[in-house]
Amino acid sequence: MSDKYRVSSDIRLLIQKNDTYEYRALKEKIKNHEMIPKIIVWKDIVIDNIYIYELCVKNEIEFRLYNMDFPSIYHVYSWICSDQLERKDITSTTRRFLLGYLALSESAIHRNAVDKKVKDVPARKDAVDIVAKCYGLSSVCIFNYKRLTESILRINEISPTMAGFILNEKFKITAQQIISLGNKTSSEIMMLTKEAAKSSDGVLKYTEMNKKILQDKKLSGRNRRKPSDETLPEIRKMPEYDPDAELNSLSLTLPTWINTINRIRTSFIGDSSIKARNDLHMGLCRLSDVTELLKNHLEGSIDEDYR
Repeated sequence: MSDKYRVSSDIRLLIQKNDTYEYRALKEKIKNHEMIPKIIVWKDIVIDNIYIYELCVKNEIEFRLYNMDFPSIYHVYSWICSDQLERKDITSTTRRFLLGYLALSESAIHRNAVDKKVKDVPARKDAVDIVAKCYGLSSVCIFNYKRLTESILRINEISPTMAGFILNEKFKITAQQIISLGNKTSSEIMMLTKEAAKSSDGVLKYTEMNKKILQDKKLSGRNRRKPSDETLPEIRKMPEYDPDAELNSLSLTLPTWINTINRIRTSFIGDSSIKARNDLHMGLCRLSDVTELLKNHLEGSIDEDYR
C-alpha cells in the first residue's frame, strides 16, 4: 500500500522537521506499536505527517490513510501553509517563507480559475491583501515576504541544502541578503553551499562566507589575467566622447524612479518610521528644486537651437 504514495520535494520544503520533546515521544510510541498514526494524502501525494509516513514505511509500521479532496495542487499548497503557520516551533524565516508561499498559491488559484472560465469566480482581490488581512499584517509586509519566498525557491532549485540552511536558520542572514543570494549565479550559490558544508560552527555567518568567496574569485581572476614575461600589455583604447551619454543615462534611470515613487505613493506606509518619511520628504524637495533648474536649463538650450 505504501508504494502507491510519494513525498513531493515541493511539499517537503513547506514542512519543517519537528524536533520537540512531544514529537519525539510520539515517534517512540509509533515505533513501539502503541498507536496507529494517521497519514493525510491527496491523490498519490502525502501532504501531512510526511516524516511519520517515512518512519512507518522504513520500519514497516501500520498506518491509517485519510484522503483529502482539493481542486488543484495550489489548493494543497495553500492548505499546508495555513496548517504549518499554526505551529509554534517553526523558525521565523520559515514563517515568513510560508506567508509568501501562501500569497503565491492564492494568486495561482485565482489565475487558474479565471483561465478555466469557472463560473461565479469572486471579484479579484490581490492575494497579498487577502493574506495580509487574514494574519493581521500589512500588504507591504506580505509583498516583501513573497519576494523572499521567490528567492528561496530559486536557491532551492540550485541547492536544496542551502535552502535548508536558510529555513532552519543555520545561517546568520538578513532577508535582503537572501534576496541578493537568490540573484547570484548557480556556481556562486554552489560555492557558498560547499563553504557552509565545511563549517563546523553551529551558526554560519553569510557576510563572512560571501566575503571569502568574493576574495577567492578576485584572487583567481588576477592569477588568470597575469601576463607572461614575453607578452606586453595591450594599450587600452579609450571610448570616443559621446555628448549624449549623460543625458541618455539619466533618461533611462527616470522610469525606475517614477515607478518606485508611484508604488510608494499607492502603498500603505503606516508601518514606516517618521524619520524615514521625513528623510524621503526632504530628499524629494531637493530633487524638485534641482529638477526645476535642469528643466529651465534644457528649455533655454532648446530655445537657442531654434533661433
